[in-house]
Amino acid sequence: MNVMTVPEMLEKRVKSTPSSIAHYTASSSGDWKKTTWKAYFDRVCEFSSCFRALGLKPGHCIGIMAGTSQTWEYIQMAVLMAGGVVVGIDPSETRENLNHIVKKSKLSGIFVQTINMLEKIDPDLISLLDYIVSIEDCSGDETCYQLSHMDGSGPMAPTPVSPEDPATIIFTSGTTGEPKGIAYTHAQVTLACAAILKGFPDIDAHSNLPCWLPLSNLFQRIINFCAVEIGAATYFIENPRLMIDLLPQVQPHLFIGVPRVFEKLYGAIEDQIAAKPFWQKKLISIAIKAGDHHAVSQRSKTKSGFWESILYLVMDKLVLKKIRSFLGSNLKYLISGSAPMPVWLLEKYHALGILVLEAYGISENIIPNAMNIPGDYRFGTVGKPLPQNQTRIREDGELLVKGPGVFSGYYNDEGQKEVFTDDGFFPTGDFASFDQDGYLSITGRKSEVFKTSTGRKISPVSIESRLQQISYVEHAVLFGQGKKLLTALVTVSPQGLAKRLEEKDSIAADFKTLLARPALEMIAHDLFLAIEPLPDFKRPAGIFLTDYPLSVETREITANLKLKRKNIEKRFESYIEQMHQYMEEGRVPEKMAPFKSMGNLTLFY
Repeated sequence: MNVMTVPEMLEKRVKSTPSSIAHYTASSSGDWKKTTWKAYFDRVCEFSSCFRALGLKPGHCIGIMAGTSQTWEYIQMAVLMAGGVVVGIDPSETRENLNHIVKKSKLSGIFVQTINMLEKIDPDLISLLDYIVSIEDCSGDETCYQLSHMDGSGPMAPTPVSPEDPATIIFTSGTTGEPKGIAYTHAQVTLACAAILKGFPDIDAHSNLPCWLPLSNLFQRIINFCAVEIGAATYFIENPRLMIDLLPQVQPHLFIGVPRVFEKLYGAIEDQIAAKPFWQKKLISIAIKAGDHHAVSQRSKTKSGFWESILYLVMDKLVLKKIRSFLGSNLKYLISGSAPMPVWLLEKYHALGILVLEAYGISENIIPNAMNIPGDYRFGTVGKPLPQNQTRIREDGELLVKGPGVFSGYYNDEGQKEVFTDDGFFPTGDFASFDQDGYLSITGRKSEVFKTSTGRKISPVSIESRLQQISYVEHAVLFGQGKKLLTALVTVSPQGLAKRLEEKDSIAADFKTLLARPALEMIAHDLFLAIEPLPDFKRPAGIFLTDYPLSVETREITANLKLKRKNIEKRFESYIEQMHQYMEEGRVPEKMAPFKSMGNLTLFY
């Protein structure tokens, strides 16, 4: 793949396969509407002409704050074709972060889903915008243009765009402070596509790729650009809640997501199995066991016995294939990122014949730092570094990276060069290690490591991931900075807990009713088993159970599901402090009911 601009990549695709299908969008009747590459290109040209008539000039930064849709894709490509720089903005972004992004990127214009979205932007910042375009409705606002009413019939003069020109600015999630801007050039975008496609050569022009993550998420946009490069069809799923139901229609060859999504996806598969008659469940159990034996042989690169192989072939054809069809019959593999995926879940999917490949990237490198790929993977790692990346590990265990995909410094930041080492490496902020075969493991976030009062260094992610292996645990957050003992907050899904209890013939009810003594004993047992392998100083001594859901709206997690620890700690500060006092001083907490359990673990709720 030659280095080129993103619009050139689209032009090349249109010349190669103008009549092939580029996009599928859901119609009001429930059917999928087809858009050819030629129709896609023509629509982009119309939009680009409209935008230039508004005053869009090369180098102008343009915000797009809207839900995932084909229209988002049109706007993005049209802005790039006019030489503009796309700034993707999550509609659920907080007011503070949103205003910071608008100010820092010096937007010339903004596209919004509805005019009401502007309510979160300060009026003095809105007054600096040259234009506002609403996708749905301007509600009579004279300062706003409605996209559907714009005329794109004007002359289409080509805009010179260089591969070294900026294509997009993304902003970090802001888990520990204000979001920071990162600019990437057209060349870096196309290099990222080349790097990803090289790792997955069987994803080609005949593949179906669902687009369902927020398009403010750069990785989803990169996957869409990969579709342009190879001529694959993109299915736009505008409502992520319908994603699981639509997978059999989409028939994806590749599906990307975060671990929590794959946990829920597997839960949906289990629900379907649970609804089967007893004899079918028994047959499925035999099939999954045969699939697990086969998967273990694949991972260890050993041969199964003759009769085991025969049993697997029969069970795969008669049973496992039907289970996989829940995700579509074309699925080659799932790709997981953003957070570690529990090994037990990777193994469960693999037993069904579904390979889940973990990848690892950072906002500051548009090319994934490391990826597991179909012919070279290891569960529990994020794979091997891509050849485009130079990596090394500091004495303190922090991973450093250097390469053509690494950014040049934070956007409009005077101290941007200070973030690099003297020889040009970027410190990722992640602790990592390589095994003897070169597979990379991420062991924790440097900024999240804290010390207890006994001087022990604690990396919370590895401990939290153990607790999150439990099916009904939504989130786990560890505390203990400056304390003698560790405590944790565990958010529980009442539906997941009810499902777990129903396996023991319990009756589903609300959270407080569910927390009867037998349920608490079961939860204590599950939590203890999860942390039992840890050394004593890493085990939480107290765990607070709640059904309160952490969310983006309440500013406790980011759009890509990363924890905003300070906000969580602030919300639960009184409970955390009472847990510590109870554990260290033996005082009875006022706001919580304690329940003594096994192994020096106390539950609070």
